[in-house]
Amino acid sequence: MSADSSNSTSERLIGESGSRLGGLRQKVRDAGPLGVARRGLGVVGLRRLRVFSRNTVDYPPAFSAVAGSDRFGEVLGPDSLDELLSLRADVPRAELERRFATGQICIGVFGAGGLLANRWLDLRRAELPYLGAAYELSDRSAYLYEVYTRPQARRSHLHHYAYEPMLELLAGAGIEHLLVTGLPENRAGTALILDAGHHPGGTVGSVGFGRHRLHWERGTSGDLGAVAAFQPSR
Repeated sequence: MSADSSNSTSERLIGESGSRLGGLRQKVRDAGPLGVARRGLGVVGLRRLRVFSRNTVDYPPAFSAVAGSDRFGEVLGPDSLDELLSLRADVPRAELERRFATGQICIGVFGAGGLLANRWLDLRRAELPYLGAAYELSDRSAYLYEVYTRPQARRSHLHHYAYEPMLELLAGAGIEHLLVTGLPENRAGTALILDAGHHPGGTVGSVGFGRHRLHWERGTSGDLGAVAAFQPSR
């Protein structure tokens, strides 16, 4: 997207916000391309995430060929907190407890070295701290929001072992679409997402002025519903 078209998009979104934020249209225009802050305006730049979606029932057969392997994926519960903390110490115990308490789902991948990787899913909403927002999910959608592998186990294709139980779980719950998000400028991340069978499914974003932040989405095919402000506790 060009700077001029980005600025035009920001102006249109502000214009649709109604009289509560009257006058912000002019601030966007004055702020310059991409809403870059100017002194006295309090403008926070335009932020965007690309949304990718894939069907949960037509995964390439090679990804299911894990029989006889010493690695396997399984759904983890609160009794696995110590293992999860040993995998990734930068996520506080309180945050892990919150995730389990709110029904979020963790898939762990095990091998000879114990817990090697995990994948976190939410079937209720997509929490997007980067945008300061959380979108309600449709009944047919789930959101994959965290993918982590021990450094020494990377390059070992562990996503093969995580995806099978994850997709079985989702299909059994009637979920049709698995959503992920990524920064538009992160080409390497986008390549990994596409390699996992996801397809571009729209864009979500936000633009802020002082204490106000407006959220928008387009092209997400009904997978995302109502939006509310969200900031992580950690």
